[in-house]
Amino acid sequence: KAIDIKPDYQKAWNNLGNAHSAMQDYAQAILAYQKAIDIKPDFHEAWNNLGIAHYAMQDYAQAILAYQKAIDIKPDDHQAWCNLGIAHKNMQDYAQAILAYQKAIEIKPDKHEAWYNLGSALDDMQNYAQAILAYQKAIDIKPDLHEAWNNLGIAHKNMQDYAQAILAYQKAIDIKPDYHEAWNNLGIIYSTQKEYNQAKECFERALLIKPDYESAMFNLACLHSLQQNKTQALAYLQQAIAQNTKYKAMSQTDSDFEWLWTDADFQALIQ
Repeated sequence: KAIDIKPDYQKAWNNLGNAHSAMQDYAQAILAYQKAIDIKPDFHEAWNNLGIAHYAMQDYAQAILAYQKAIDIKPDDHQAWCNLGIAHKNMQDYAQAILAYQKAIEIKPDKHEAWYNLGSALDDMQNYAQAILAYQKAIDIKPDLHEAWNNLGIAHKNMQDYAQAILAYQKAIDIKPDYHEAWNNLGIIYSTQKEYNQAKECFERALLIKPDYESAMFNLACLHSLQQNKTQALAYLQQAIAQNTKYKAMSQTDSDFEWLWTDADFQALIQ
C-alpha cells in the first residue's frame, strides 16, 4: 500500500523485495530491490539484499557485484563483507573469500559466522591448521555452534589427529543429538581406527536419523566389506546406488571393496 501512495518511497520497495524473498520469489525480489536502488542509488541495505537475492538464484557473479556496491557505500557493513565472502567461496575463489571474511572480523571481531566461514574457506585451501584456529574462535564466541564443532572434527581428521576429531564430533552430537552428518563422520574415524563395532553403531545411528542418507549407506557397505561380510556389504551398496549412481564408480576404486571386484554378484550390481 505504501508503494501505491508514494511510488518513490525506496524503503517500501526494499520491504516489498524482502517480502518476495521471504516467499522465495527471488526474481520479483530483484525487481523490487532494483527499484529501491533506482530511487536511492546509495541505499546500501537494498544493494546487500539484492546480492542475497542473486545469491539465492545461484547468480554468484551478480551477487558479488551487489555486495561490493553495498560495501563501497558503507565500508563498515560487516554483514555485506561476510556475504561477499560466501559468494566468492561459491565461485571457488577461496583467497578472495578469506579476505572478505577477515574484513568482516576486523569490523566485528565477535561475528561467529565470519570466523566459521573463514574456517570453511581455509579448509577448502587445505590449510587445516589455520582452519582449526578459526573454528575454535567461532566456538569460543558461540559454544553451541554444532556445525563448527563438526567442521573442527573434519579439520582435525585431515590433520590425522583422530583423538581430537572424536572429541569434536562428540561435542557436536551432544549439542545436536540428531546431527546425522556428525554421527557419520564419527563412524569414519572409528572405521579408520579399525574400531568396527563403534563405527557400525555410528553409521546405523546416522541412518536411523536420516533413512535416505546415502553416505552412511555407502560407509556401512565399506565397513562390512572390510570385515569380509559380502551379503551385508552388497546390500548396503545396493541401497547407496539406489540413492545415487555415483557409488557404482566409487566402489570400483575404493580399496575396501578390492576383494569383491571380481565377484559376480558385485559385478552385476555395478553394471
